[in-house]
Amino acid sequence: MTKVTVNRPHVGYYPIGVGINITEKSDALSVILKLGRPLRVASGEALCVQGKPARLLFYVRSGSVISRVSSMTGWEAMFMKLATGQLFPLASLRDRANTYKANAIANEDCDLVAIEISKLRKLMSSDLHVSNYFLQISAERIAYLLAQFVDTALLPASSRVAKWLLDLAREQGTKLHDGMVIPLHLSTRRIGLSLAGMARETVSRQLRILVREGVIGRSNKTITILDIARLQTHSDGTATIG
Repeated sequence: MTKVTVNRPHVGYYPIGVGINITEKSDALSVILKLGRPLRVASGEALCVQGKPARLLFYVRSGSVISRVSSMTGWEAMFMKLATGQLFPLASLRDRANTYKANAIANEDCDLVAIEISKLRKLMSSDLHVSNYFLQISAERIAYLLAQFVDTALLPASSRVAKWLLDLAREQGTKLHDGMVIPLHLSTRRIGLSLAGMARETVSRQLRILVREGVIGRSNKTITILDIARLQTHSDGTATIG
């Protein structure tokens, strides 16, 4: 079988405004945020409810928000972590998007900017820089979701969990090294959702195997990467777990 490599943004991170210069990006965001009002929400508070009228778009100043899509029977099919500097939900900017397409819940205490969608649509129709800004971040979001589904189709559970751990490690902003400690604020159920619908039991099993093999250490709130090199071989499918 030919090995397929998929380049994707790190989990929970979307580079904003690639393809437009820094001044244009900054100016566009400043104009967008002037339309909004500051909003502080507590951990666990709902911001968007799937199926409810879509009236507001949010910008994350600090903290993080989780977004997921649920079926009528309660199955959750998709998960995203939206961190500082990100706007959501982008799908609500469509002309016919009268309702929210996903649930969004504060993952921790957050400072946000709430922007009326009707005002933002008018701005987009009159300001080319703002329209281009949203075009760029929408394309990046689509690329991220596509990569998630490609991973689901092509990679075994062990590789997907290992890739997710490496993405979290890269978010620390330092060079990867043995002994890195990753704060873990998500349950195994939410981790599974971030991996495009992996069952909680599967996530737990793969983490236990990595612990048993000495690749990671795990406590209630952190994961310590003990062997970066072995974790990388697990992520690209060149190692066999358990």
